[in-house]
Amino acid sequence: MNGRCCQSVLITVLITGMLEKYAYYLRNKML
Repeated sequence: MNGRCCQSVLITVLITGMLEKYAYYLRNKML
């Protein structure tokens, strides 16, 4: 297992989660 690869995947998941939360927040603000 490559530690660097694992770390990169974790960062990608984190960023995706943040974007989803941000989009959800924006949608609630628009309504």
